[in-house]
Amino acid sequence: TFCVFQLSTAQDLSELYEQVLPGVVVIETSESQLTGTDADKRKVSVGGLGTGFLYSANQVITAAHVVQTADKISVRFYDGETIPGKVISSYKGADVALIELVWERKNAKVLTVGNSDEVKIGHQVFIVGAPLGLEYSLSSGYISGRWSSNRMSNPFTQIEYFQTDAAINKGNSGGPMFNFK
Repeated sequence: TFCVFQLSTAQDLSELYEQVLPGVVVIETSESQLTGTDADKRKVSVGGLGTGFLYSANQVITAAHVVQTADKISVRFYDGETIPGKVISSYKGADVALIELVWERKNAKVLTVGNSDEVKIGHQVFIVGAPLGLEYSLSSGYISGRWSSNRMSNPFTQIEYFQTDAAINKGNSGGPMFNFK
């Protein structure tokens, strides 16, 4: 998911990080799975981890694959507040999901979704997420490639892909990518 953040020439990346941090969330999921042999089946709980961002005071955007099989979703903010959530909309084709929080976040720092049509190869970006469980980590890089669905075979779905050299690992899924526009 692509978010736009305004950059003043007097700001550095650490200042921008501190400004967006309250709007980035860590998403923990759990789901029940059957394991074992036919004679000895057991139900186990499997945890998952992803990232997202606050879209409104009670809604979070993340990747569909982070939450699509979850039985339980917990959304944790940088200050430690954790709010349960549920998926209210999901589109697997674009790998995007909307989570509704059980209660509204007080003093919510809502992040703005940017216009991806304005993104160009060479633009500098940064990512805040939970790679490999290292919550609220920052990585930065550049947009190094861009592909749109008009170059693909399915005429009924329009999807864009951005390639970046910013480090993105397991746990970053669903999190925002910020540019410096």
